[in-house]
Amino acid sequence: MRILSKENGFINKVLSSQKSKKDETYRLSIFCRVLEVDGSYIVFNNLTKAFVELTEKEAKLLEKLPLKYCDELEEFINRYFLFPLDYNEIKLADDVYNFYKMTHTKKGAFSSYTIFPTSACNARCYYCFEEGAKHITMTPQVTEDVIDFIVKKSFGNKIRINWFGGEPLCNMKSIDRISEALRDKGIKYSAGMTSNALLFDENVAKKAKELWHLDKIQVTLDGTEDVYNRIKDYKDKSLKSPFKMVINNINYLIQNGIFVSIRLNVSDENSEDLYDLVRYLSTALIKDKNLLNIYCINVIDYSHKCSDDVRVTNDDRLIKLTKFIAENGLSANENYKFRMGLNTSVGRGCMATNPECCVIGPDGTLGRCEHFFEEEHTYGSIYSDEINQKEYDYWDEFKRNDYCDKCMFRSSCQGDSHCPNFYNDCDEFYRKYRLERTDEFLKEAYRRLK
Repeated sequence: MRILSKENGFINKVLSSQKSKKDETYRLSIFCRVLEVDGSYIVFNNLTKAFVELTEKEAKLLEKLPLKYCDELEEFINRYFLFPLDYNEIKLADDVYNFYKMTHTKKGAFSSYTIFPTSACNARCYYCFEEGAKHITMTPQVTEDVIDFIVKKSFGNKIRINWFGGEPLCNMKSIDRISEALRDKGIKYSAGMTSNALLFDENVAKKAKELWHLDKIQVTLDGTEDVYNRIKDYKDKSLKSPFKMVINNINYLIQNGIFVSIRLNVSDENSEDLYDLVRYLSTALIKDKNLLNIYCINVIDYSHKCSDDVRVTNDDRLIKLTKFIAENGLSANENYKFRMGLNTSVGRGCMATNPECCVIGPDGTLGRCEHFFEEEHTYGSIYSDEINQKEYDYWDEFKRNDYCDKCMFRSSCQGDSHCPNFYNDCDEFYRKYRLERTDEFLKEAYRRLK
């Protein structure tokens, strides 16, 4: 057995090593997926997040399961790839997640803050989920109140700040002030940002690293120059080429040691143009696999109106484009693991279900998801300890169905139709298709990591 990706650190610590029992008969865990790839054999464990390559002898042994205990099964048992026939690993997965929540939650404390300096934006992308939202910019007074809230709720621990919007750089003053205050008050922090990067330049990129402690930024590109400029539709019409400005700014960010994750939004309009964009980026950007990653995502919602054929077509083009990005040397090794299906986080993989995370709006309101921050989804305010418990608890409620207890994704799933952005029920087509796509992702990850 060769380890391609280790177990999640927390899970490894909590579970330690599973003890084998000589009188037991063992079966493969429902959380494991065994695949043959190019004559080799791999296993991914969605409970522990371990990803391994097997010898031919080990693979043939697993084909014979269930098996009475033998020495050859010992490592598989120790690493939770195998369980006794009557073992309830669903309960184990739930216990691990609940223990994670309990040990990582201090009542009233937060370790991660997603902050909206403003909900306004300098672009007008037609697909933006915030279209029609109120444009509110954080005032100097609210900025000071946010600082007080963070100091109060962090309990002196290191924290993570994630700047979001709108376009966060449309209110750079609040970012500066909050960063200065945290520095002056001795609070250790790191920061990330989601931005279109237009308002960066050489000096702002340097400040982002030194003052804001920015170590990662997500920037969206929609196509080559003409396509990008048309889709972004920036309000400042005096700009000759926003596209070229953004490319230059991305390089400034990389030069300052900030990891840039470029998201390619894929639609019917630009899907073919994105191949030309990737070719262009392969020469225009500073290639550093420690500081640059490009990935793609569909901007079309998988709503109940979306046919199975459309769902297949949309996902097929993502698979194809993802491979093309990798072939052009634009996929960072670690991010590639995640994009290829190796989600190494504990639990449901969403900040909205993490009690250590909070979202702070430009007016001081509190929420749990940055994508659903309308009034009906907020649960409180930085100005009061009182919260709307029903709205807060909504994100922790999980709708389960009979098939969930036999699904390899059960340990990391948010529940059927739990997220407001998940319009489809987890129907038979979705389950089958998700498994097929995961198999493709795992195979590609293996080829990348071996």
